[in-house]
Amino acid sequence: MEGTFVSRLRINSDINNPLISFGDCLQPGIFTLHSKFQNVINYVRDNGLLSLVTAEIGNGPANIVLQHLSFKSDRRVTVSNNFVTIDQSKFNLIPNKMFISKLSYYSIDLSSFENKLCLLEKEVRRCSPLKSYVFLIDETRKKHFVSSFEKALVDRVQTGWDYFLRKDISTGMRLIMGSGYGFTPSGDDFIAGISAGISLIRNLYEIDVCEEVDTIYLNITTGNVISRNFIFHALRGHFLKKIKDMLQSLINGDENELIHNSMNVLALGETSGADFLCGLICTFKMHEIIN
Repeated sequence: MEGTFVSRLRINSDINNPLISFGDCLQPGIFTLHSKFQNVINYVRDNGLLSLVTAEIGNGPANIVLQHLSFKSDRRVTVSNNFVTIDQSKFNLIPNKMFISKLSYYSIDLSSFENKLCLLEKEVRRCSPLKSYVFLIDETRKKHFVSSFEKALVDRVQTGWDYFLRKDISTGMRLIMGSGYGFTPSGDDFIAGISAGISLIRNLYEIDVCEEVDTIYLNITTGNVISRNFIFHALRGHFLKKIKDMLQSLINGDENELIHNSMNVLALGETSGADFLCGLICTFKMHEIIN
């Protein structure tokens, strides 16, 4: 029965294949519709996420970038080792179209890296939205949270971060995860930034972070499947292209490149990019790599 169904699918040639690229973390299986926006359609399978996106959104670990998102039926996406099936159409997953979401660690100068990390912190302080979690690295931001709810939020997040500094990560995560605003809550984006920082520390420094990695894995309790996958991929060192470009310039790019790429990350969501970068910077402060 399945073979008969597959035989009726249109296997598109490269000439009319709308598939631009696909991520290196795609998992085979049948994914069902989760949420739909102008430039993104999200699908889930168990706890896994797959996203059909336009070039405007771009590459990611589990993104399939397409020339358009115009399908008669978009309720289900099926991924195999070599094909993706959408709306009765079967598209080749050609190896040279795979996006590599992991960073390259080469030509590393740790002194230069730490200087650029401090530069990144200055840019985040200067350019991030007022009500992002940047108040954790800039006390003056707290004055912009004026309502009772906002003040309670600041206290909760600050307390959570204080637990992180005491290396009680599980308690810190329980207080921060799911907090704040946005389609992906600010607290989840912040934890994704911490996860990215831990991934970098594991690859750049001789610091044992295994316990931190395990604790974060065990405490990813957010009910937001998009956040959960963002954190999971970051902890394993897989990133969206805009974030990868910024991190790669932090590792071995120049300062102008870093500033340009950091602006692209800060533009993600209403506060998502800023919250992520704040978590990244806080991780290096927690490990006393920068002050």
